Amino acid sequence: VEPSLYVLAANLDTTRANFQNPDGLRGVFERKGDILATPQLSEQSPFIDFTQTNLNSDAIYEWLPQQVMSLVRVGSPRYVIYSWGQTLKPAPNSVYSGSGPFFQMVTNYQVVAEAATRTVVRIEGAPTNTHAVVESFNILPPQ
Repeated sequence: VEPSLYVLAANLDTTRANFQNPDGLRGVFERKGDILATPQLSEQSPFIDFTQTNLNSDAIYEWLPQQVMSLVRVGSPRYVIYSWGQTLKPAPNSVYSGSGPFFQMVTNYQVVAEAATRTVVRIEGAPTNTHAVVESFNILPPQ
């Protein structure tokens, strides 16, 4: 069984490839709402358990589009990259001081700093002169 997110992404790609706009252009979502032509966003959602009998609520079918539409933008694709890193140092009494091949091996670390970032990138010039353009870069505050 394929993961639900993969099913959704594959069907979004298929719907877009077969989608024909009113002006005759195929393979492109020109308006934000065009994405809603994908049945996996509602009545064929991989996130709905269709074995349940109480599927009469519109709220069940409208849940995923409500969550997704605020993230959809018209224009060139953008990618949001979250990164997280730590600075480590050997924890107290964690350096092996015995003999043999593990001499001076660190067996535990202590976190001394952490940082998280959010970067929005768009890809331009594909397929011949492809390059990434950083639209925004933010250091995220501690929680």
